Amino acid sequence: MPGNVSLSQTSATAQQTQTEVTQPSSSKASKVGKNTVEMTPTQQRAQFLLAREKEKIMQAKESAGYQITITPKVLTKQEQSERLYQTKNIIGTTSCPGQRPTVYYRSNSGSYGHITQEHKIQANIGREAVRKHPEYSMRNDGRNGALVEREGNHVLHKSRNPFVPVKNQAEREQLSQAHKEHTNIKDRAAIKQERIMMRNR
Repeated sequence: MPGNVSLSQTSATAQQTQTEVTQPSSSKASKVGKNTVEMTPTQQRAQFLLAREKEKIMQAKESAGYQITITPKVLTKQEQSERLYQTKNIIGTTSCPGQRPTVYYRSNSGSYGHITQEHKIQANIGREAVRKHPEYSMRNDGRNGALVEREGNHVLHKSRNPFVPVKNQAEREQLSQAHKEHTNIKDRAAIKQERIMMRNR
């Protein structure tokens, strides 16, 4: 549901808005992370019908001379995280032999991020904050063929290893423990502080 709706008695036309609908990945409701549950097709259909009825009401009020202003809902970092870090969005991994893989995610809407499961800097284990950029790219063109993520000409992240795409749904299911076990979003300040402490030892 969009954010707050305010009405004022005027003849101005209604502002247009866009609505993003996320299709559930299976016919059964399944847990994502610890606190999010995907909707079943029946629940999705009910939500769609409710949204359509509200749209009809808005159109009727517009015809009666109301101006309708919709304030889009701004998602929190945790809400963005729960939307991206799902099994269906897993695209591949980077890792050293014998190391728990870093798992990469990308959604149909273009959001992306990764979950680090093993690192010498403890604060660097967990979920990256969700990002979205029109010029995002990922290529194995770093040192020794390692992955480099970029936003335009800006280097966002240099991995220590090459990116390996996921092959099938079975692999996605196997890698899904990453977002199930690691629900925390990385604290960049804590990572920086831990790096300083390591240098001073």
